[in-house]
Amino acid sequence: SDGRYRLQATDPGAALAVCRGAHGVRDVRAEGAAIAFAAEPDAVAALTLALAAAGIGIHALVPSGGLEALFFDLTEQEAGA
Repeated sequence: SDGRYRLQATDPGAALAVCRGAHGVRDVRAEGAAIAFAAEPDAVAALTLALAAAGIGIHALVPSGGLEALFFDLTEQEAGA
């Protein structure tokens, strides 16, 4: 399912452009030095490859959305198991 992520990269401006052009990556916005976006896990994996191909390093790429979102993600996984 779609998740929200925060990215910190070696070149935030270039990373923002790659994110905006990446298939399956939506709601891209700069948040200070970080980039926030929504995507499914496969799109996130493809984004990491696109960033690397553009010569952009990743300092951090983490799911975001707060504790409430994390709780619902965990309980949905347990319900599906």
